[in-house]
Amino acid sequence: MLFFLLQDDISITMMKTEYITAPVTALAFAGDLLLTGEGPCLHLYDVTSTEHLQVHQVLTHANIHGIRTAAAGVEVDCWDVALFGQKTLQLVQIRRTENAIHRKGVLVTPGDQHGECEVHDWIWDVCWLLPDQIQGKAVRQLALALGHNTVVLWDAEAQRSIREVHCQEKCILYCAHFIGSSWSDLMLAAGTVFREVVLWKPCGQKEDQDCVSVLQRITGHQGVIFSVCYHPPTGRLCTASDDRSVRLWQVAGPLQQVLDTGEAIVSPTGVATAGEFELVFEVYGHGSRVWDVQLTQDYIISVGEVFDAQCIVWNMQGEIAKTFRGHKGNSIWSLAVCEKQGLVATGGGDTSIRLWELPGSVTCQSEAVGTSSTLNLPLSLDDFPRSLASCLAHLFLVVTDQGSLYSYNTATCQWSLVLQDPIYRSYSLLEVSAGGMVAMGSLAGTIKVFFISAPNACWESAVYDGKVLSLTWMGQNADSTVSSLGHLLSCGPEGEVIWWTTHTAAEAAITVQKTATFQLPYSRQRWLTCALLSPKDSTLVCGDRRGSLHCYRKQDGDEPTQPVQSLIGIHGKTGVTSLQIHRSHVYSTGRDGHYRQFQLGATGLHLLKNNRVYKGFDWLEKLTFSEDGEMLALGFHTSNFVVWSLSANEPLLQVQCGGGHRAWGILPSASQGALFAYIKARAVQLTKGPSISSSKRLILKDSLHGREITCLKFLGWTNNEGAPYAICATSSEDTTINIVALKHKPVSDLVVLDTIQDHISSVRCLTVCPQLNTSGSSQCASSPKLLFSGGGRAQLKCYRVSVSSHCDSGGVHKGKPCSEKHTCTHQNMENITPQDRHLPEVDVSVKETKEPQGYRSVDSPSDTSGSGNNGTLQEKSTGHCCDVPDTEATTSHVTPAVECHIEYLACHNLVERRRRKKKSGAAQLEEEEVEMRYMALTSWQGRQVNPHSAHLFFVAAACSDGFLRLKTILEQSQPGTEPATFSIKGTALKKVPTFTYLGSVLNSTCGITDKVHRRIGLASTSFGRLANRVFLNKDLTTKTKVAVYSAICLSILLYASETWTLYRSHIRMLEQFHMRCLQRILGLMWWHKVPHTEVRRRASIEPIKSLLLQRQLRWAGHIIRMPSNRLPRHILYGELSAGNRNAGGQQKRYKDNLKANLKKCNIKPQSLEKLAEQRSRWREACTAGIASFTTNFDRQCEERRAKRHQPSSHTGGEHTCDTCGRICLLFVYDDSERTIQLFCVSDFHHHCVLSVDHFFTTTTDGSIHTYVISGATDGQIAVWNVTPILSAFLSSVRHSNHHDITEQDTVEAGVKVPHTLSTERTKCQGGMNTSTTKDMQDVNSPVPKVQLKSGCLRKTPKMEMESPDALLKKHPSGVNAISIQRVDSHHYLLASGGDDNSLQITVLAVREDTPNKPVIVATATSSAHSAHAATITGVHVLDGQSILTTSVDQRVNMWKYQLILKPTTQCHLSFLYGKFSHIADIAGLECWNDECGQQHIAVCGHGIQVLSPAHL
Repeated sequence: MLFFLLQDDISITMMKTEYITAPVTALAFAGDLLLTGEGPCLHLYDVTSTEHLQVHQVLTHANIHGIRTAAAGVEVDCWDVALFGQKTLQLVQIRRTENAIHRKGVLVTPGDQHGECEVHDWIWDVCWLLPDQIQGKAVRQLALALGHNTVVLWDAEAQRSIREVHCQEKCILYCAHFIGSSWSDLMLAAGTVFREVVLWKPCGQKEDQDCVSVLQRITGHQGVIFSVCYHPPTGRLCTASDDRSVRLWQVAGPLQQVLDTGEAIVSPTGVATAGEFELVFEVYGHGSRVWDVQLTQDYIISVGEVFDAQCIVWNMQGEIAKTFRGHKGNSIWSLAVCEKQGLVATGGGDTSIRLWELPGSVTCQSEAVGTSSTLNLPLSLDDFPRSLASCLAHLFLVVTDQGSLYSYNTATCQWSLVLQDPIYRSYSLLEVSAGGMVAMGSLAGTIKVFFISAPNACWESAVYDGKVLSLTWMGQNADSTVSSLGHLLSCGPEGEVIWWTTHTAAEAAITVQKTATFQLPYSRQRWLTCALLSPKDSTLVCGDRRGSLHCYRKQDGDEPTQPVQSLIGIHGKTGVTSLQIHRSHVYSTGRDGHYRQFQLGATGLHLLKNNRVYKGFDWLEKLTFSEDGEMLALGFHTSNFVVWSLSANEPLLQVQCGGGHRAWGILPSASQGALFAYIKARAVQLTKGPSISSSKRLILKDSLHGREITCLKFLGWTNNEGAPYAICATSSEDTTINIVALKHKPVSDLVVLDTIQDHISSVRCLTVCPQLNTSGSSQCASSPKLLFSGGGRAQLKCYRVSVSSHCDSGGVHKGKPCSEKHTCTHQNMENITPQDRHLPEVDVSVKETKEPQGYRSVDSPSDTSGSGNNGTLQEKSTGHCCDVPDTEATTSHVTPAVECHIEYLACHNLVERRRRKKKSGAAQLEEEEVEMRYMALTSWQGRQVNPHSAHLFFVAAACSDGFLRLKTILEQSQPGTEPATFSIKGTALKKVPTFTYLGSVLNSTCGITDKVHRRIGLASTSFGRLANRVFLNKDLTTKTKVAVYSAICLSILLYASETWTLYRSHIRMLEQFHMRCLQRILGLMWWHKVPHTEVRRRASIEPIKSLLLQRQLRWAGHIIRMPSNRLPRHILYGELSAGNRNAGGQQKRYKDNLKANLKKCNIKPQSLEKLAEQRSRWREACTAGIASFTTNFDRQCEERRAKRHQPSSHTGGEHTCDTCGRICLLFVYDDSERTIQLFCVSDFHHHCVLSVDHFFTTTTDGSIHTYVISGATDGQIAVWNVTPILSAFLSSVRHSNHHDITEQDTVEAGVKVPHTLSTERTKCQGGMNTSTTKDMQDVNSPVPKVQLKSGCLRKTPKMEMESPDALLKKHPSGVNAISIQRVDSHHYLLASGGDDNSLQITVLAVREDTPNKPVIVATATSSAHSAHAATITGVHVLDGQSILTTSVDQRVNMWKYQLILKPTTQCHLSFLYGKFSHIADIAGLECWNDECGQQHIAVCGHGIQVLSPAHL
């Protein structure tokens, strides 16, 4: 270990490891202990209790790749352990002890005083040999198999090589396996790069030979050999290769004698002979290369790497006996088998460790794939089953085509006829409540309700004119028997939903009462699929077949209630499948493969999280929650029904049923296991599988990420029972983000609190922005933080994250200062001298405490992303735990809950915009833009720029398409906006978001969207009731049908439309309903391809726009002719006496709508009052104007239709930039509440932008200037002053009146005015429409106009940064990382690292030659050209004149810089200290301090390692 002495400090600086988690690369059983190698650390687990006992770092500069154990003499529960990795070998001894509190303890001591040792080649295998008697003393020896087919005899006591033997076949090995237990009978089976296994005996070397000849060669594989295993009792040899095959060989003949006795058989000619290997079978089952294989008496166990990640158990006939899946998306790197206990242990690249039971063991779970059989129903030849459902805990109910209801008792395996009713022939709905209440629906609209135990005491009624589309039970308890209350929802034609309340008794008949009626918003598939009733405020949440969620509140009256909130298409277009409430949160599932978590409040549903099970699981039927918090997902993956455990990340049941478009039912808690019944090929199939309700999963350590970790960000500190936890966010290539709690003292531990699985591609970068306006320190995890995540497919998302505990003190626990030394008998073996490694043996016991059970995620009761830990720490520790002293072992406590709150805020998703543009027929986005990925992010709060902009947050994004983008997010609500309260005679009126008055819906937003939905629903209901009698009646003429439609349906549809202020979206909805009704009256279908103009011509009716114009103009004339004392006339001509309109885009007023209508009818607004004075003249003018409008409208429709059918050479939205010659894109977003908006871009680099950072400067007059630094693959670092852009943006927010921002406004702020994109430039950047371009041409000010609505950004023309204030050419290639630190008020230190392996530092000076116009100048530079041996991936400037750098060469280097500012600026860079990191492919670096000033350094890649600088 190297130490460097500082010039001015006599202390020695170093870095020690506080915590490390890495892929599990080695496993071995030792009695009831499991030894695991994770990076350089040895972990001990108790397989009986699944407890994590101890962790010891045994290697210094290598990872553990193999563990070999042997009994230590005659002592019981004592093992000698050899740990090896790369060229390093370490020997330790493990012994179990008993202590006073009757807990098993483990003692781990170094096996010798020399510590770890190194050999000259890579170690592939180690074998403990039987003790050899040398001079009357038993000497323990080992055999080492090296990488070039060499065997070394090693003295375990003296730690030296005794003998080295070479094989005649000198080649590179990919694996090696020793056969035998003593040097005399030892044989090596070596897997070579030449696709063969070479067997040879090290002891067969003669004095006159330099090498040992080969005894046998095993050939047949088509790839290199990755694993070899031999089972001595059966004489079988198994090999695995990268050709994805596993081969079993039977050793016979003379070779069997050689392997058994260790003596070679010599032929009469004096040449050693051996029998041939007999190939028993060759099997394929893995999706990628087979990494390891193990043999037992009856089974072969193999594991796959890369993306296979499964463990397969083969029997001796070559058949798959069982398949284990549970590791997340990465390779299984280690395998161990304990044949005595029937256990298999696997360790993966996801850092998880799992135990599996071999088939035939006592506790072995049944195979997830169930066995199916056909249940024969006693039916006639022309009858067959149609519907199926599960009932109670032992029944399956089946309705046949003839209307018969049968029940199947799983206990007696008998069918029984429940009832027979011809009303339910050909079509029948079957829905069963949890209490055994059955509801049936027919084609004629009849509903029947009864108890399964008493089918004759039923309630039946004809409810609808058409068929019953759906039935849904809610709020029924399973244990209800007497006076129980059930709630049933039925859905009929035209989206009419009726709420039925059922009252039941043990012997009395069922009574059903109609409680309320609801109306589903219009959609093509307009029926209910699921519903739930909130127990708090009786809010009804419904999901429909369109994939939408609707919230209803019961209202008085007979009119159908309209939804107070609708989330249209939140589950796509395939439908919502289930709704559930668990722990005060609402969970919804859909056929889009996602399940979403909501918070139900006064205004409706608020989305918290969006998750999916795994890729390919596209039909998610429902979720189930167990008592211990485990969440199970039930659904269909292709043609299989799957029950998936989200905590164990593995399937519990798989049934090949043919897919989800069939009737099915499941009984999960059946005594004989899970029973799944489904209808296939007109027969009922029953599948028996393992029980999914009480399955025990043996998980020793949960998964962290399935692939490489790309970024790690510190969120803050929280306190749990006096132990400080560092809360961090990690992102990965597996598309997930984890919120983890990292504990440093007194034990090391990592817990995954919650997982965000919202990205569709890899998550590349994260940035954290604290909310400074909230109470609490920014270092406290309970203080909310905004977490921005960027990744592939141009996705940028924002979340609000806060973590708290019941004893959270806002940081480090006050009772124990950081200076207190937490003593621990575990010695960090990397930080003690070799003389101190040989320590006296001390019995160490496991800490006597209940495992921390309090970790849970408020947003997710179990692991909502399949991370394997339920979002909690339950029954076990998921991370690393050092052994603790006996003084702490006597304490016992229960860890309080640590709650993680995650709230989804906003998303900027180019993929979704592309889909919407494709659907609407607008210009599509470019593929290269959709494939753009965010490389780096940096964020700051608007309050740091302006005290009045605390609700704004800015993000600078480095993008792979060469652009630097600036974005902002606006908070939804601001403080100080308390709603007004009203009371009548002391009684406060209830606040509701909407209510119905005289048939019109009034809401708090003064919009008419709810009105339009309600009118469409009512008109649709009336149309449906008259459909069979009138509109579909072939005996009536079309003229009569249209007359009835105009008199009834249109009157209902356009009721009170005279006062509507319409937007195009409202007119579009009304026109769509109008055309659907006319098409149905005329009997037209979509394949007839009749245009809308022809439909209106055949029906002799006007478009809905003309009808609206007629009503609104006639009403306007009527108001004008009213006396001046009438209230409608006062309102039309009145004005507000006080108040100003908000800045930004305004809501359309009635007068605006009236002026637009007059222009459409060629009526001048100035002549309105004169024409309206006489009724006849006004009517003539309106009739002529509407006729002209209708003619022009039809002509324009025909022209648009003809244009659509003409071939066009225009690519749509593609414009080549005049400056750079590239396709540039511009996004203009209507920024609603909590929406990320792009408002500034720069394509200066013309290359992929890799890194970005920001800093602030303050001028002499106190104004704050914001700078953004960007680095790209061209090696240039650009420094941008974004203050002019931010000032223009914030000035538009500050202005209370809507007006253009002049140059003088920004000059007074002391900033340079940025220029908007020119017209041609704007077109090339995004193809803005003509109206938008025209509006921009009308703006005289060089500053863009920013429009606001209620404090929310509406439309902001995008600005560009023309040229940087400073340009530094520091690297010949890509700049991967940059970091900046303030030195004083006028100087900043910029450090950068790139692909050229160099570290560059630059001193930036802020000069203010002109008042309030600072200039950035680079005054001094220094560099370390070979700072690392590979690409630098992380740079961080620390306080105290230190710089940290990380690289893919697995080094963490600390540098010291020295600055001299006067008389001339100089800087010097020197190497201080280097630390080897055990994390491969380091991708990120993060640093933070605790409240006592202790620094913590975290690097991430294939794992996480936390370091801390120390002074000795």
